[in-house]
Amino acid sequence: MKNNILALVIVLISTAFAFSQTATPSPTPDAEKEKAQMIAFLRDTDQEVSNLRLPENRVALFAEIGSVMWQFDEQQARALYAKAVGDLQQLIIEHNNAVAAEKAAKAADPDALTVSFVGSVFGSGSQADAQTLRSVRENVLLAIADSDPDLAMNALATTADIEVDKENDIYRYVAEDTLASKIAARVAARSPKRALELALDSLKKGLSSSHLDILRKLNEADPNSAKTLGAAMLSKAKDSKVQDYILSLFLSTADSLLEESKNKESKPSPFTHAEVREIAGLLADKIQENGGLSYHIDDIEKYLPARAAALRAKNRSNSNISGNFAVPPPVSAGNASNSNSMGMEDDARQKRQSEDRKSLEAFTKLSNGKLPKEEREKVLAEARKTVLRIRDPRDKVLALTAIATAVVSSDKDLALELMREADRLAPLYPKTMMDFMTSYAVASGYAMVDPEQAFARFEALIASTNEIIDAGVKIAEFIDVSGAMVKDNEIKVGVLGGPMAGEIRNLTSMAGAPIRSLAEYDLVRTQALTDRFDRPEARVLAKLLVLRAYATKFTAKSEVPDADTDTPEQEPDALK
Repeated sequence: MKNNILALVIVLISTAFAFSQTATPSPTPDAEKEKAQMIAFLRDTDQEVSNLRLPENRVALFAEIGSVMWQFDEQQARALYAKAVGDLQQLIIEHNNAVAAEKAAKAADPDALTVSFVGSVFGSGSQADAQTLRSVRENVLLAIADSDPDLAMNALATTADIEVDKENDIYRYVAEDTLASKIAARVAARSPKRALELALDSLKKGLSSSHLDILRKLNEADPNSAKTLGAAMLSKAKDSKVQDYILSLFLSTADSLLEESKNKESKPSPFTHAEVREIAGLLADKIQENGGLSYHIDDIEKYLPARAAALRAKNRSNSNISGNFAVPPPVSAGNASNSNSMGMEDDARQKRQSEDRKSLEAFTKLSNGKLPKEEREKVLAEARKTVLRIRDPRDKVLALTAIATAVVSSDKDLALELMREADRLAPLYPKTMMDFMTSYAVASGYAMVDPEQAFARFEALIASTNEIIDAGVKIAEFIDVSGAMVKDNEIKVGVLGGPMAGEIRNLTSMAGAPIRSLAEYDLVRTQALTDRFDRPEARVLAKLLVLRAYATKFTAKSEVPDADTDTPEQEPDALK
């Protein structure tokens, strides 16, 4: 319940700019003027972050500002990172002292009762603080890793000691080796050699699912490094302690990489067919030892069909012996007929749905403007015919908006016509979450097609969003007694800080194109939109969305430092 409310608040902030992926071409203004605007915007956002009440929010968001600053001034970015890490260390020290005092109080009066006589019904505030610190720490380290993996790894070692009451620790958190692997995955594309070093080092502690992500990213950036890591992972997979689900994921990843390599445009696979077969054999050994893992038999069948058949036979035999095997009842002619009829209906429905998806996907071909006129008209006609069959007007709006943003670069008049049609179908007064998503889709579509019309729509929607955010915070604060989500009337956005971690990061990546389109059209007015959010933490998140999206047009640094770099302690000049 609490997590859903927090997610809703963040979604409302981010989806105000979401739903489109292809930006409208804009004239190229003076590069130096743009950079000056960005520095001024960063300074404004830095001041907003400094004014936040919660130190954990300031820590995480200073790291985020540092990640944007990195593209303009590495020295200043490192100073921001150092400040974030230093403040994080201080928070951990203060938290550990509070936990020590709490333990001492318990030890001094072990028989003290709580209101419920069985333990606090509200949970421990120190537990909530520990969870917050873990999340903030992870996001700060990952934000730093995008720019400087060595600094991230040093900070990983110096910030690890977060104390908690072990007996009452109900939270799960990322283990140190898994976090190290996540850092390696972040730097794989920009510094594959360094990522390989980090991955091999974390692999010493055991094979985890994080290594699969590193492997994929390394294979795109440097197939030779991926092959080295793949060989080390295969060797580690032979350890009897590796869990079956990890082997299953490993097999699935190796299989997909091998299949993808058959495409001429794809990178070579880090594994040969024989090596993937060896992974399947390791998983088969696990199944052989433990019949309860029979659900993995399908995983190995492609590479070991005979062994899969033998394991199935063994499983059936064991089931018969244990008396748990039930022979299905005979199917009567009438039941068979009904079953066949239902099966045919399902097949027909799935076929129609598949055709509809293909029809809607086809409009993406229009975005390159290279289709012959006749084929172009045919694709458009099929897409619009499918849209007409959509019952829910909200779904229809999303489809029309998607088509409009796909064709805008090759046919702006058509894109405008489609946007006007979507606008007519959108709710005038959005009430539900889906209504808001639909209205935001229209505003975002206009950001791509005709930015001038987008600003007024966003202004109105942000005004409504402010009301919902305030209501959400009041409800969250009322039910969140331990302060895990809201504290001192401020949302703990620090746990979602860094590079907009996890699901929130994925969501905000959707918003990048329309935000950038608006900012390139008029950065000052786009910044003014962010100032319309009433709550300080909402304004900061909105500003960071704009900064992240707009900064992508500037060339990022291509190399990550290979050697340790002294971190300056002074405050960045540009932010003074």
